[in-house]
Amino acid sequence: MGDNSHHGERTRRRSSAIKLLFGHKEEPESLPENKSEGLVFKDICVDVATKRILWSVSGHARPGAVLAILGPSGSGKTTLLNTLAGQVKKSSGLMTLNGRKLTKKNRRKTSYVLQADIFFPNLTLRETITYSALLRLPREYSFREKLNKVEEIIKTLHLEDCASTIIGNPLARGLSGGEKKRTNIGCELLTDPHLLLLDEPTSGLDSSSALSLLEILVSVAREDNKTVITSIHQPSSQLFHMFDGLLLMAKGKVAYFGAASEAMDYVASVGLRCTMHYNPADYLLELVSVDSSRKVLIGEDPKQEERPVIKKWWQKLFSRSPQPLPPAIDDVEMQAEVDVKIEEYASSPRLSRPPTVSVDDPLNPDVAVISSKSTVNHLALPDSGLGSSENSSETVSTHSNEGEGRHIPQDRKWATRWYWQFLVLIVRTFRESRHNLLSFLNVVQAVLLAVVVALVWFQVPKIERSISDGYGYLFFTIIFWSFNSTFGAAFTFPSDHPVVTKERASGTYHLSAYFMAKLVSELPLMLFAPSLFHIITYFIVGLNSGADGFFGTWFTLILTCFVGQSLGLFLGALIMDLRRIIVYGALIVLSCMLLGGFYVQSLPFWLQWAQYLSFITYSFRSSLQINFPPHVQYSCAEMSEYAVCSNSTGNATISGTDILDGLGVDTPFYANVLVLIGIALFVRCLAYLSLRYLHRPKN
Repeated sequence: MGDNSHHGERTRRRSSAIKLLFGHKEEPESLPENKSEGLVFKDICVDVATKRILWSVSGHARPGAVLAILGPSGSGKTTLLNTLAGQVKKSSGLMTLNGRKLTKKNRRKTSYVLQADIFFPNLTLRETITYSALLRLPREYSFREKLNKVEEIIKTLHLEDCASTIIGNPLARGLSGGEKKRTNIGCELLTDPHLLLLDEPTSGLDSSSALSLLEILVSVAREDNKTVITSIHQPSSQLFHMFDGLLLMAKGKVAYFGAASEAMDYVASVGLRCTMHYNPADYLLELVSVDSSRKVLIGEDPKQEERPVIKKWWQKLFSRSPQPLPPAIDDVEMQAEVDVKIEEYASSPRLSRPPTVSVDDPLNPDVAVISSKSTVNHLALPDSGLGSSENSSETVSTHSNEGEGRHIPQDRKWATRWYWQFLVLIVRTFRESRHNLLSFLNVVQAVLLAVVVALVWFQVPKIERSISDGYGYLFFTIIFWSFNSTFGAAFTFPSDHPVVTKERASGTYHLSAYFMAKLVSELPLMLFAPSLFHIITYFIVGLNSGADGFFGTWFTLILTCFVGQSLGLFLGALIMDLRRIIVYGALIVLSCMLLGGFYVQSLPFWLQWAQYLSFITYSFRSSLQINFPPHVQYSCAEMSEYAVCSNSTGNATISGTDILDGLGVDTPFYANVLVLIGIALFVRCLAYLSLRYLHRPKN
């Protein structure tokens, strides 16, 4: 009888502990003091379609401390960070940074380090950080000061030994995972942000690299008095004990919030004691895991029949279907109410008692899952002086006057002027693209193809039956380099898109500056290979050996490549999917080829209009006019197809004018050139509009 009573008491105690740890609570009557320091977020809700992702998440991160967001996969860690960074729109809730409502304007002093390390692979580490500094540091800094800032960041992050190593990709070996992550952090630290957000920075790193990275983050938070918030999936015990604050999440709700050093004491105080020498982070993740096959480790080694009590409460909590979602809050309409709430939130006294736990409806999904410990300790991070109000106010003052007392407007949208962005991006794009467009393989391809073409069309004789061979060479040249330039440019924007999206989201530069720099810097690189091909083959083929023929044909070839590049840029900017680009690009270029006037010279009357949509038509006609001028003479064949030979009784010849008349080329050269230029400019404008309006950043 006594055993049964004792067993029932233990069961009730453990059931009460689970209610307390994972049950819902009422709204706190007040909030801790000094909440205007650092980042405060209260009752953050995020809805996607009809599904709620975050449920009334609240927290506070102080300057000089590192707040870790811990939880299993799908718990809402990344969604919370994206919401704080402004990349996901919240449905309701309040967010303040240093006592002011967090808006797009003051979010410029916030940096977000994504989980993926997105860089241009062919740039070195020092080049990557340098270009970021030249674009993101305010214009009040001199060029030398920006370079000094780069070296300071490299030294702070211990990257001196790999500063000259390229970033790399799966095809080209470069930096290690830890070095890439530190480079990513370094680019964000350049702007001296008040708030640094990091999404699982230790993912994919070994324990030594993860420890080194977290030591740097702790050092940055303490020495520079910055607010650092990082999500983390499964840290080691050594990493766990380095965190100041802990936000434990599960299913978009908060299970614990407070000092990381007190998390295990609180868990033990409600009857869930962890075994010795067990990783606290692993234990907490086991505790909030929704996988019913997992077993919560209890140091007291409870009887087997007591374990279902834990599972029962956990499954009952998260198997409940969500209630209808409340309407989203419009920040504009409730601006006054928001300001009043923030003012009350910043001036309320510290809680002297925990809130009462609502047991009437413990499974109400409209209330956040926050433990009483998290409310009592609502951001009771260790008071080591790093998060004091004095230090925080000094930090704000120092950061607002960075650059040795220079006045730097805080409401400026762009750190640098448009022309400076344009110049820096030209140099960066040229350095990045030269490895692809001016690679050894591309040069070898152009040279070998030129040799083959020279052998096939070696010194075309000036006789009637070789006329078709002459314009066959011209058509082949136009078609090949049209394909080459179109597909070479089609992959430009899809490959740059992740980096450009990240930089546009952080307000690094104007899209127009990037677009114009891309066009200007890649044009000479794109023209090198076809120019080399033309220099090798033209005089060997020997159509119109004069200087006018050489430079006229070269100009037409360059203009054709320019149009082809424009078409490729438009396809890449519009579609952003490599497989679809290949399909649609091949369809368009092949259609232009068929309508170009070489394979079919007499189209059906109902399709004759289509030839004027093909840029190949104008390129081919321009090449014919350059290489078959009136003074070039071809001898007639015995059975000639030209009327000038049939009607003549002497040694008649075929002039370039007769050849052009036979091919139906009647538009003047300048008209063809103007049409090609018009097509190129029009398509490039469409490419820019596609980038601007179809692929803009989320925030």
